[in-house]
Amino acid sequence: MSKINKKLDQLAADSIKINACAMIEKFGSRNYGSSIAAAKLLHTLIFYHLVFNPNDLNWVNRDRLIISDQQILPAYYAALRLCSIISKSDLENYGKSENTPYFLSTSKQTLTEVGFNNNGSAFCNGIGLAIAETMLANEHEEINHKTYIICNDEDMQRGNVQEALSLAGTLKLKNLIILYSSTEISKDSFTYSVNHEKTRAKYQAMGFNYHQINDEIKSINKAIKLAKSSHKPTLIEINTVLAKGTPYENTINGFHNKITKHDISNLKDTLLFKKSDNLETYSDLLDYYKNKIDQKIASHYNNWNCSSKLEQFLSNDFMINLNDLNTRKIDGDNDLYSLIINNISTKYSNIVFCSPNMENITKIKNISNVYAFNNKSGRNIYFGERHNCIGSVANGISLHSNFRPIISTLLEYAHNSIQAIIEAKKIALNPLYIFTKNTNYENTDITNSLNLIKDIDSICPITPYGIEEVKTCFENAINTSKNLPSILIADAKKKITNKFTNFDKSKFSSGAYYVINHPNSHTLICSGLDFNLVYEIAQNLKLSLIVVNDFCGLKNTKYNIDKSIFISTDDFSNLNIAKHNVNKFNFTKLFKAKDTLEFNKENLTKFIEEIIKKQN
Repeated sequence: MSKINKKLDQLAADSIKINACAMIEKFGSRNYGSSIAAAKLLHTLIFYHLVFNPNDLNWVNRDRLIISDQQILPAYYAALRLCSIISKSDLENYGKSENTPYFLSTSKQTLTEVGFNNNGSAFCNGIGLAIAETMLANEHEEINHKTYIICNDEDMQRGNVQEALSLAGTLKLKNLIILYSSTEISKDSFTYSVNHEKTRAKYQAMGFNYHQINDEIKSINKAIKLAKSSHKPTLIEINTVLAKGTPYENTINGFHNKITKHDISNLKDTLLFKKSDNLETYSDLLDYYKNKIDQKIASHYNNWNCSSKLEQFLSNDFMINLNDLNTRKIDGDNDLYSLIINNISTKYSNIVFCSPNMENITKIKNISNVYAFNNKSGRNIYFGERHNCIGSVANGISLHSNFRPIISTLLEYAHNSIQAIIEAKKIALNPLYIFTKNTNYENTDITNSLNLIKDIDSICPITPYGIEEVKTCFENAINTSKNLPSILIADAKKKITNKFTNFDKSKFSSGAYYVINHPNSHTLICSGLDFNLVYEIAQNLKLSLIVVNDFCGLKNTKYNIDKSIFISTDDFSNLNIAKHNVNKFNFTKLFKAKDTLEFNKENLTKFIEEIIKKQN
């Protein structure tokens, strides 16, 4: 092992500062202050602690690193250059090179597990990564890596981040180390003006080890060492200084003002870095990093062996088949969905079930029970009321290796997961969402959630109506949606139907198809949620019926839009898929009734007969 070289450590931090400032100055962006503040933190973590192999960036036992603070990216890239992972040319082309994008992207090449966004979800991804590590380590003793999250003052004020921290503390994720660069300055205010919390007491109460330290390499190194041997998750608050050594040191202007070549020259006067080319570095530093990385490879990678059991888990591109499902005693959607999840989780250890709903938790029996601080073998994670972080945490679980999350929550809370679904789509993750409609509790959140789901490009909510349809939806979601999230909408009170027996799996999988086809008749259209109601009306009136389980597929189904009526309990009127869009929100108005009409078979039948009569 090499000895600590204080001079080279300081030179490394200074090189990161100057390289980062030069990148920012050349690109013409602002907020150089955060990169200066994070330089020592980044050097200490990456040089002394982060375990990875540049020659095997997909190694499953590598440490995971989440950069939740977009503002430190130039400094992070400068540190990667010292690792010889990226080049000087990449630094020169900051914002243009695929290795140094202005907005962080998911790339094994740059050791980044997930791309950046500005809403705290990357932080929540990190909690999911830490959960996945403990699950895998519980079954495979060769797994023993850490998850590091680098964050800032703004991150720590976000609601989803606080939910994720609370979850991590409750689950005692000892492999989780959070490095909080605390400048006490946000983009538009000083932190103390908006937050008077007793930070130490708060996070200790959550179940964290909490260290508050100064911004010195020795202090950071010591705190991380302590965290790595802890039996709790650790939060290290590092008192960093925004834009230290520049005219805007420790001021809000450190976020908003540009740095000049003159500012960089003056900053160099206070540092060990003296190169004339501000994007250059020292060969001694490159050798220093190479030797350290080689040592970590020798001690962690070369002696590591992957068991055949772990290899099987990692390579398991499983395809589910639900032909063995016994559905004789199934009554409603909740029973059927629980039966299916129990069935596939018994066969495949890759399935992880995430839910805030204790009713779902108690019904999922075969998924190794509830995951908890004293039961890491569980694959059934209970989130409680942490609705804002559940989707992003699930994305983190999916990112780790080969876990497949299924997220189940009430439809009225779906809006909390929309951003996570969009992010999963961007980075080709394939979580399965089950949003359950509770028909005894109606509010605007359900309508808002449906509208937000419909607005997600390339992802359509699927509303199956019967046993075979639901089974097919699960098979399609698991077997064919390899790089895209899937969304199923269930009805907690709906009775499962077997009325339509001529089920065609290929037609159903196309998204929309005729259940009843009467030539020259009017056509009723409905989703699976309203099938029982509309099917009887279509039969009685001898009308055609198209069932839509995926609204994207309707465009490939031929029908006369001028003779079509779309019937939905919920408001899907903005889809413009029929001449007449009828739902319980506009039904009374369309019927021109004085009193509110019940949205039932009798009233709908009368209304449809009137429409047909007028058109004929």
